[in-house]
Amino acid sequence: MTPDQAISGWLRIFAKEFLVNRARDIVQQGLINTEDLLRSLDAKVNSSPENGIHFMVFFARNYGRFQDMRRRYSRVGGEELVEALEDWIKQEGVGKFTQKNKKDYAKIYKGQPPERIINKIAWGIIRKYEQKGTARKRSWYNRGKERDINTQYDVLNRIWSEAVAQQHKNAYTSKQP
Repeated sequence: MTPDQAISGWLRIFAKEFLVNRARDIVQQGLINTEDLLRSLDAKVNSSPENGIHFMVFFARNYGRFQDMRRRYSRVGGEELVEALEDWIKQEGVGKFTQKNKKDYAKIYKGQPPERIINKIAWGIIRKYEQKGTARKRSWYNRGKERDINTQYDVLNRIWSEAVAQQHKNAYTSKQP
């Protein structure tokens, strides 16, 4: 097996492991409602050992929820944002935002109709965006990606050196009488 064939084989294994590790990172971060993001993870390996060309492309067609990425708003508010947030709050459930451990919001919202609670929560989120200027970044990609790439470099160096040594050994033994 030539060094380029060894790299080609390893790259295909690495692509599968990379996808599994990114999906695990998403789940470990607790990113809820990321089924679209998990389903859209994909990797494509293009390898031509004869030409010494190897590359892998990783992509996610559908980035997932807004909490998965950092968003900057120049003008926070507006009816569309309020409606989108209210829909999201309904989807997540009002109880998630009014639990007792959330700064005693249960007492503040007690006795109010659900529509009013949902609207107050949406405007609270908007006010927080105005103050911070950005949503909280939920990093699930970079740390794991760097770890996997560093591991891949180590494995590729080992595979390459073993394949080159085997290739030289085969060349030397074939020339011996």
